[in-house]
Amino acid sequence: MDEQNLLQTRTTAARLNDTEAEAAVQLINAAYARHAWLFPVDRTSPAELQTETARAELLLLKSAQTGDLLALTAMEVQGDALFLSLTSVSPAHHGQGYGAYLIRQTETIARKQGLARLVLVAIADVGNVDYYRRFGFSSTAQTIYPAGAWGAIASFTVDRMEKHIP
Repeated sequence: MDEQNLLQTRTTAARLNDTEAEAAVQLINAAYARHAWLFPVDRTSPAELQTETARAELLLLKSAQTGDLLALTAMEVQGDALFLSLTSVSPAHHGQGYGAYLIRQTETIARKQGLARLVLVAIADVGNVDYYRRFGFSSTAQTIYPAGAWGAIASFTVDRMEKHIP
């Protein structure tokens, strides 16, 4: 990943134009599509993105050369924590450091806002828990959801994870 080729934008879903909103939805759905064996439906739509991130700020990473959206996460202050959701990297750019970059950037944002922790939920069944542990997150709670929850075709386990910000 070439950090000098990145444009970083902080915005809200409400401020995205139709083209940007559709690009965000396509990116999220493409990233989540690799888990179609468990969640066979699209993760979000433009309307759902607006609703789900109504109180959040989006961190978007775009290519400075092409303007293509490469990765994003939604961030919402909850007490002394910055809660992350919808964290997604374009499948064409998996394994290139964009997810790690998002985590580092959200740590910096949280630190500047005087927040003590990053918090997120991760689905253990698809490997997300192990991924976030590599960056210092630890599980603080675990919930098993039945088939049908979130459109899943089987039961699945969600870990609430957090990372303390030094």
